[in-house]
Amino acid sequence: PVRNKIKDPAMRVTITLRYYFNQAFRHYEWREFTKNTGLSNEIILHQPEKEALQDIKEGIKGGRFRVDDPSFTQSLIIGIVKHVIGQIESGGANESCVDFAIRSILQMLGLPELVSQALTQTPLPPIAATKRERRERIGDNVLAPVTSISEYTSGLHIKS
Repeated sequence: PVRNKIKDPAMRVTITLRYYFNQAFRHYEWREFTKNTGLSNEIILHQPEKEALQDIKEGIKGGRFRVDDPSFTQSLIIGIVKHVIGQIESGGANESCVDFAIRSILQMLGLPELVSQALTQTPLPPIAATKRERRERIGDNVLAPVTSISEYTSGLHIKS
């Protein structure tokens, strides 16, 4: 993943937050699905909590973050993220609200305001699409999954 290549914990936190907030803005269909099924408060796109705690601990270890209690700080960050995504879903947050939330989180981690502002303005790196399962054509517009050679050959009727 892209985030593993980013060595600076502050940049990693910034990019991760921006990615999840951008997902909330851009996935209108997902928001509508969760809202219409009553799941909007239960299924929220955000970073896994264990991963967030690891980022905080790495930042403390490297001297980039100044935090007294990493677990409590991680809990606060997840709470802020859930709140912002909820505001995005309800139409109550725009891009400037998201930037403010990210800057606030970075400052909570001990970064100066100027540094947090600069990090927030850094463009997101490109994220590669996930690889899709390879399928083999069996008709004009029909695709069949191929999971093994034996499964493939068992469907062939070979006359000898």
